[in-house]
Amino acid sequence: MATVSAPFGFKPIFHPSGIIRPKAMNGGIPSGYNTAIYVGQPVKFLTTGVLAAAGASDAIVGVFAGCEYVPSGGRPSGGYWPANQTYDSSQPMVAYYYDDPDLIYAVQCDGSIAQTGALDEADYSNTTAGSTVTGLSACTLSSTLKGAGNQGQWRVMDVFGLEGNAWGDTYTIVQVRVANHQFGGVQTAT
Repeated sequence: MATVSAPFGFKPIFHPSGIIRPKAMNGGIPSGYNTAIYVGQPVKFLTTGVLAAAGASDAIVGVFAGCEYVPSGGRPSGGYWPANQTYDSSQPMVAYYYDDPDLIYAVQCDGSIAQTGALDEADYSNTTAGSTVTGLSACTLSSTLKGAGNQGQWRVMDVFGLEGNAWGDTYTIVQVRVANHQFGGVQTAT
């Protein structure tokens, strides 16, 4: 049973094509951006054309998959984005992210979700949690569901097929897809 809270962010697990591939964005995060972005954390586009950490109720473009850059006065670096990091603008800075609305992700909930929660929606929680050692997000899916006719960031599709994980567990691990995508296709809970 998933009785231990051990969040791992949003992990892409399935696409109908069989291919899961992140996109690369040159200059995807501005030098000095003041918020950490961990691998597996939902992100959004800003009107300036760069990625930023998404808040708990924002429309999202997808999930952060890492980055590569050369810190000011340092050696090439990569993985997660540390808050307030500056980089050498004469060197490439590339941010990777998953933005396909058909991707299915696995995520641990911050509480229990029963099977009746399938096709309901929720926002993500623990939005800024992550490890500066591993660079992985520790965000979760809120176990407070939106209910029929209401909008959330994520649609619960199914329980994640993992031994020891089942509907109603203390910290249920579920499969989700984006329900409030910045590129359109907004869905509401059924």
